[in-house]
Amino acid sequence: MSAVGASLPKGIYSPMEFRDVVARFAAREPGTHSFKELQRECLRMITADPTNAALYFVLAELARAYWQRYDDEPVTVALADDGRQILLDYASRLLGALDRETELKLSALNSIVLEYQNANTLF
Repeated sequence: MSAVGASLPKGIYSPMEFRDVVARFAAREPGTHSFKELQRECLRMITADPTNAALYFVLAELARAYWQRYDDEPVTVALADDGRQILLDYASRLLGALDRETELKLSALNSIVLEYQNANTLF
């Protein structure tokens, strides 16, 4: 079991916890299991850090969208790498907003959602 969320009382978090979640995702092979684990860890972060729940939820849902689309079909390494890179870009932007004012968090979320809706055909 991952230590993310389990070692933190509700409402207490460390920005390093989310950085660790993202770093683990970046280090994993880009198969659907990696996207499932990212989703699980982001959902755990919601409990650990409810103040930033929307940031974690959006990334969890994007990871879910990827693995649900490709879970039962073969994908090329290039496609998997592209999907991982898209999520790492989104995660980087959310990390940058994590300790910022609410307005900047909302701006980052809106930017990612609009980009995903308008440009992402991968998943």
